[in-house]
Amino acid sequence: MKYSKQKDEILKLMRSGKLDHPRAADVYVAMKKILPDIGIATVYRNLNSLADAGLIRRIAMPGEADIFDHRLDAHHHAVCEKCGKVFDFYFDRDGEISAMLKDTIGFEASEISCCARGRCAACR
Repeated sequence: MKYSKQKDEILKLMRSGKLDHPRAADVYVAMKKILPDIGIATVYRNLNSLADAGLIRRIAMPGEADIFDHRLDAHHHAVCEKCGKVFDFYFDRDGEISAMLKDTIGFEASEISCCARGRCAACR
């Protein structure tokens, strides 16, 4: 992966934890404070490059813009349909899901990613 100042600053921002599961537009707004001349296309390109290199995670959100996560450990996400907040959660039965997929449809999972939707405690 080719080095660039913009890519380095985006990765620093993502790893800082200042943004919680941001979309590219959120990263762009935050980056404008760090690098005022940065363009939205540069942010998109570098986020995708960082995700492709395995330095951050791109999480597809059906019907919405992808979100990005600096955490690389195995975990899942719950999205509040009212406020849009994204929560991390762990599920200790990923191995069982993987075995069920292999046994029932012959599918060998390399990664399991679950996204639950509903309402968070604050919005209920």
